[in-house]
Amino acid sequence: MNEWTVVTVLIAVFGFVVAVVTPIIRLNTTISTLNTHMESFDKSLEKLTADNDKEHHELWKHEDKQDEKLADHETRIKIMEHR
Repeated sequence: MNEWTVVTVLIAVFGFVVAVVTPIIRLNTTISTLNTHMESFDKSLEKLTADNDKEHHELWKHEDKQDEKLADHETRIKIMEHR
């Protein structure tokens, strides 16, 4: 083998390594970024769920108060009708 063949083979191997390693590095960076975004999304979803549960609890509490008022109102109407 002459030296130009060796140089050509080394360039080809270097090009192959660069062609394989570059996408792997990009993929690794993308996966890391995605993991960061997913962690942020999980935190936001947990907060949203907690806030949603709190709001539902308050709505049901208010609805229970309204039921009591309506029941009292119905009782008062019945009393007035029987007079």
